[in-house]
Amino acid sequence: MLVFLAFGTTGYHYLEKMNWVDSMYMTSIILSTVGFGGGLNVLSEAGRLFTVFLIIFGVGIVAYAISVSADFILHNQFFRRRKMEKWISNMNNHYVVCGFGRMGSIICRELNRHRETFIVLENNSQKVDIISELGYQVIQGDSLDDEVLRKCNLESSKGLVAVLSTDENNLFVTLSARGMNKDLFIIAKVSYANNRTKFITAGANKVLNPYEVAGHSLANMLTRPAVVDFLEVISKGSEVDWEMDEIRVCENSSFANKRIEDVFDRTKLDVIIAAIKRTDGRMIFNPNEQTNIYPNDLLIAMGYLENLKKLEVFCT
Repeated sequence: MLVFLAFGTTGYHYLEKMNWVDSMYMTSIILSTVGFGGGLNVLSEAGRLFTVFLIIFGVGIVAYAISVSADFILHNQFFRRRKMEKWISNMNNHYVVCGFGRMGSIICRELNRHRETFIVLENNSQKVDIISELGYQVIQGDSLDDEVLRKCNLESSKGLVAVLSTDENNLFVTLSARGMNKDLFIIAKVSYANNRTKFITAGANKVLNPYEVAGHSLANMLTRPAVVDFLEVISKGSEVDWEMDEIRVCENSSFANKRIEDVFDRTKLDVIIAAIKRTDGRMIFNPNEQTNIYPNDLLIAMGYLENLKKLEVFCT
């Protein structure tokens, strides 16, 4: 645009013998595409042809400048970060994943598959680019920094999972997150079994050792392969249209304060109630037909997605 302005100003100055100010004025009007009412009648034939040339190329230059500026604003990290932080500040009932390593990436993939809202905290710029390409919401920063954690709107979040590289970092995140939200559901990864008590003391609701989980799974594959096949069918979820889900019974639900045999009709609602979790934390496995369902109970149900959605409607 500066070259165009200099070229047009010089052209008018030498072709039409205009002073430098008038020449720049004429070029600026053409470049801005606003047009002008006067001055055309005093232009010579060469000046008019030169004006046509400037108009053709001026419109193209302006259009290109606008497209480049818009692309810069849309893809600039600063503007993207500000837009994302504003969007995150209005989020509710979301999950926070601290760390996008091997476990973190799997967690995010599963949350996305279940269409859950979540934010990823990651300090590595290369991983941040990968997360953005996957379409996940991400905040670049150190999970150990309280200011970064506050950007995740932990006060309104549903749960947090800490899967950083070391037990020390996961413990620190657990402490900070529990201090920001006393009701937050926190899951932490631990590599050494003797650190489990420390995480519970720090405020973690669940502490999982991936090596123990993998070891149990491998042992089950050897000793109970059919059971493992069944669990894999459940874990595939939407691929087979069959899942295992947990559904909360609301106060005004038609199921509240009734027995299972009174509300479950297998011809209309073909689901399996595997367990019921009471509000006091007690778990009733394989409840019989005489078992009562109370408000705020958590039903652990298995079945096709369509039937589970029907059950969720009945429970609300």
